[in-house]
Amino acid sequence: GKVLTKTTSGTVVLTANNTYSGGVLISGGTLQIGDGDSTGTPGGSGVVITNNSQLTFDRGAGSTLTISGPISGNGAVTKLGAGTVALTGANTYSGSTTISNGAINISSASTLGDGTGALNLSGGTLNSTANRNPSTAPVSNPIHLTGDSEITTSSTAATVDLNFTTSVVSSSAGTLTFRNDGANDSTDLFDPKFSGSFVFSAPVIIENGPMGLTRLSSFNTNGTTQIFNGPISGNGSFRRSVSSGSGGTTVFNGTNTYTGTTLVSEGALLVNGSLGTNSVTVGSGGTLGGHGVVNGAVTIQSGGTLAPGASAGMLTISNSLALSAGSKTSIDLDALTQASDRVAGLTSVTYGGTLQLNLTGNLSGGESFQLFSAGSYAGSFSSITPAIPGSGLVWNTNNLSLNGTLSVISTNVVQPPAITNLVRLADRSVQFSFNGSAGQTYRVWAITNLSFTPNAWMLLTNGTFGSGPVLFTDGQATNFAQRFYRVTVP
Repeated sequence: GKVLTKTTSGTVVLTANNTYSGGVLISGGTLQIGDGDSTGTPGGSGVVITNNSQLTFDRGAGSTLTISGPISGNGAVTKLGAGTVALTGANTYSGSTTISNGAINISSASTLGDGTGALNLSGGTLNSTANRNPSTAPVSNPIHLTGDSEITTSSTAATVDLNFTTSVVSSSAGTLTFRNDGANDSTDLFDPKFSGSFVFSAPVIIENGPMGLTRLSSFNTNGTTQIFNGPISGNGSFRRSVSSGSGGTTVFNGTNTYTGTTLVSEGALLVNGSLGTNSVTVGSGGTLGGHGVVNGAVTIQSGGTLAPGASAGMLTISNSLALSAGSKTSIDLDALTQASDRVAGLTSVTYGGTLQLNLTGNLSGGESFQLFSAGSYAGSFSSITPAIPGSGLVWNTNNLSLNGTLSVISTNVVQPPAITNLVRLADRSVQFSFNGSAGQTYRVWAITNLSFTPNAWMLLTNGTFGSGPVLFTDGQATNFAQRFYRVTVP
C-alpha cells in the first residue's frame, strides 16, 4: 500500500483508527497519534522517522494502543496522555524516548530504539510485560529522570527481569519508583537490574505490589561503581550481585529506610549513609563496608567479608552482628597513629571465621586496638592473618570476648622508659625526661583521662635515643587541667 508521509514542520494529529496497509514516513515536524482519548492509530506496517522529526502518542486513560510494526530512523518518540502504548516490535530508531504521562509497555522482543537515544522519564511509566525466559531485551538507553516516574511490570510471571545496561542514569527532578503491578502469587518477583556505572542522586522507592515482590539489583562488574546519593524507601528489597565474574561496588550515601532485606552476594556494598532496620546478609563473594550506620541485624556468611570504615574508620551497626565460620573480617591497623577500623554500636557480636589485619607501620608490644564495641560478645575467630604482628610479638585476643579489644604482646619484654623529673613550668607547659638504649626508637603518648579507650592515647612525638636522656616539653599541656603521659619502645 501507499505510505503516509509527513514532511512539513508543525504537528499533524491523527484521531481516527486508520487501516491503510502502507507504512508511515515522518520527515518533518511531529505526527501525533490520538488526542487524549481512546482513538487514533497510525495504520500501516511500521513508522520511519527521519530528519530528527518526532512521533507522539497521546492516549487517554484506560486505553491501550499496540504498535507491532517497527519504528526506525533518527527521530524521537514521545508518550503523552494517561493511557498506554505497547511497543511490541524490534524498534531501531536512534532518537530519544520521552514518557511524560501514562505508560509505554515493552515486551520480550521490543526495544526502545537502538539504545543510543535517551530514555527521558518525565512523569510516566516504563512497564515490562515479559517474563524471565525470554526476558525483556536489555534497556541500554541513557536514562534521565526529570519528574516523578515509575518502572513497573504488569506480567504475572513468577519472575520478571528488566535489565538496564546503561552507564548514564541521571536526574534533575522527581522520584523514581520501582513496583510490581503484576504477579499472581506473593512470591512472584519483579527484579530490575542495573549493570552500568553511574551516580544517581534522586530519591528511589522500591514497592512491592498488591501480590508480588520487588527487588532492585546492582549488577555492575568488578572495577565499576554505582553511587546512590538519594534516599531509598519503600517496602521492597535490595540485592548487590553480578551475573558472572566478580562484582563491582555499590555506594549508599543517603538515608535509606526501605523495609525489605538487603543481600550482598557478589561485590561490595559501602554504606556511607544509613540502612533501615531489616536484615543484611552478606553471602560468598560479597563485602559489606563503609563508615555509615546499619540499623538491621547483619550476618556475614561463609565466603563473605566485613570491611568496616575507610582507611581506619568506623561502621556503626545498631543491632546484632554474626560472623559465620568461613567468613572474613578485614580491619585496617595503623601502628603509627594507633588507629584502626572499628564496628561500633552493636547489641551483640558473635565472632567466627578469619580476622584479616591490614597493617601500616611497625607495631610495638603493649599497643591495643578496639575493633568492636558491643553489649555482649560470643564466639571466637578461627584464625588471625598475619599470624604474628611482627618479630618478637604475638597477638593477645583475650579481651576480644570482654570489650572487643585486640592487643600486642612482646615476647622479648623490654621495660618501658621511666618518666622522671616531671614538672609544670611557669607557662603551664609540662616538661619531663626519660632514657633508653642508644639507637632504640621511642614514642611519647598523652591522654587526659585514664578511663578512655586505648585508642584515645594521642601520639605526641617519636624519635631515637642518643647517648643521654631525652628532655621533652609538652607545649600543648597549657590547654589541659590534667594530662597523663607514657613512653613506649618497640
